[in-house]
Amino acid sequence: MEEVEALMQMNRWALCTLGIGPDAGTGHAGSSHIAFIPPGTSPDQGMMFVPLDHATRYVAHPRCPENYYEYGMTVGPATLALAQKHLVVAMGPHKPMNVADTLLGKCDLNRGSSHHTQLFPNVHWLLDQEAAEELERRLFSQK
Repeated sequence: MEEVEALMQMNRWALCTLGIGPDAGTGHAGSSHIAFIPPGTSPDQGMMFVPLDHATRYVAHPRCPENYYEYGMTVGPATLALAQKHLVVAMGPHKPMNVADTLLGKCDLNRGSSHHTQLFPNVHWLLDQEAAEELERRLFSQK
């Protein structure tokens, strides 16, 4: 892991593609992580091994989440900061609350998706209709 981090630190890369964790609507506690980065992770953290929460495992393998990977290697916020642009991709019915809370909520280290995406200067979002539903509802209900 240290070797990969060292290679990534050598260059500032053009684009980093990220995903956002699933909502609590899966029947499990929601997970607002970005790139599997756990809540409360220091902005100085580089790459790390992390346990995958049950909601993430359920969405990835709904019939038998206990047979899905328990851990993953992920970039940390310090590694993400090396990218010139960040693209967050969210699709499907398991994402709308986390998307809306991330984009409209306050920046909070315990909601990694808001903390990391609101601190980076060049973040773009790609959402399908299902993932954008709650964001759209909140934006239009404010008018």
